[in-house]
Amino acid sequence: MTADHPAADEPLVATRKRNPSWARDELILALDLYLREGQLDAADPSVIELSAVLNALPIHTDRPDREKFRNPNGVAMKLANFAALDPGYPGDGVGLAKLNGRVRSPVHEDVLRLPSCLPRGGSRFSDW
Repeated sequence: MTADHPAADEPLVATRKRNPSWARDELILALDLYLREGQLDAADPSVIELSAVLNALPIHTDRPDREKFRNPNGVAMKLANFAALDPGYPGDGVGLAKLNGRVRSPVHEDVLRLPSCLPRGGSRFSDW
């Protein structure tokens, strides 16, 4: 149609593709941080460091929203997701992830079985 009146099959608002789901290796790195330091906010230096590491990994070549791809806010949210699944966490975590585990994927289940094999005691992402 015209610029003022889009055709019926044209979206009125441009849709933005989402960034890819977290890969297993990314989840392992985030879980390692959670197990070492617990839930952290986006301003924490360890969260910022992990964000930089995740952005440097060659796992995802398609990153539709590069500004938000594994940024510190997203990393902090992933830590909050782990907190919601952690029976030892005293808070509530993030409600969405807490829906009796219904949101958990097989990848999350696999990652949650890994704590015993993750490095302990001051391991830094740059050591991996």
